[in-house]
Amino acid sequence: MNTIHIAFASDENYVPHLAATIASVLSNSENENDFHIYILDGGIRPESQQKIRELTKIHPSAIDFLKPDWDILKDCPEISHFSKNTYARLLLPEMLPDLDRILYLDCDTIVTTSLSPLWKTDFQGKSLAAVEDLMEFFPVRYLQNLSMRKRLALSSTGFNAGMILINLEKIRNERLFQKTILWIGQNQEKLVVADQDGLNVIFENDFVVMPFKWNIQVQPGWFELLNKKQRKEFQEYENLVKNPVGIIHYVSGIKPWHWYYWEPAGKLYWHYLAMTPWKDLKPQGNWKVKLLNLVRQNKVYMFLKSLWFNSPFC
Repeated sequence: MNTIHIAFASDENYVPHLAATIASVLSNSENENDFHIYILDGGIRPESQQKIRELTKIHPSAIDFLKPDWDILKDCPEISHFSKNTYARLLLPEMLPDLDRILYLDCDTIVTTSLSPLWKTDFQGKSLAAVEDLMEFFPVRYLQNLSMRKRLALSSTGFNAGMILINLEKIRNERLFQKTILWIGQNQEKLVVADQDGLNVIFENDFVVMPFKWNIQVQPGWFELLNKKQRKEFQEYENLVKNPVGIIHYVSGIKPWHWYYWEPAGKLYWHYLAMTPWKDLKPQGNWKVKLLNLVRQNKVYMFLKSLWFNSPFC
């Protein structure tokens, strides 16, 4: 069997979401593949670890919990909803010295197809394989100051780090993640999306651009913020969001497990969570979700919103 190696980073608070992601990976696997899953442990209780291991009943796999050396990341700051765990992946080359590649996934992703084609990606001599960032590809005019390309003076469109296929051998030999950690520590004032900023600086033009299907970034309300021309260009991506065959990624601080999450793609999270020991988890305030959806379906509200978002000032 072909083994696909996958890494995640999580603390106790994110364990249910990690479980949903792992369940989606295993339930969409091909029979000829098995998995070795590495979880960078930011403080997961033993009983939760045992529940995670129970997911191997879905498909044969091995699961290891690894303790990062947090001292190495002492100069990496927590920002917004990005905790210290997000930086832990920068330690993977040294923590897994016998592997030449690994797939890293954020715990706010859901896999809906086999990962085998992604795993077999040719690095073409580059260090990473990743998908362009949604905000870089479809920038909102009055939010352009948040663009990585503009903020970090990149020469090309930046990538989203929620899914990265990592060429461990090349990065290990050239100490590229050490350079990333150093850059982050020296440029904390520039950071908006934590290590994703550092990764885009160090690996500028050193990544294979992958199809959008491998990181379908769902940003609540993003489509409404685009101008008319962008909406037309965005149609193909919107179709991919509606029929997500690949990896769906719930970007931003608004997640499917929040009571106010409204994007239909959030249902996939609950579908796969139901396969885990956390199947009884419920979003708080279900009545608020229904109220929010009712407001969004109100024709007067939609009409006024359309007037605003179709204005020449957007």
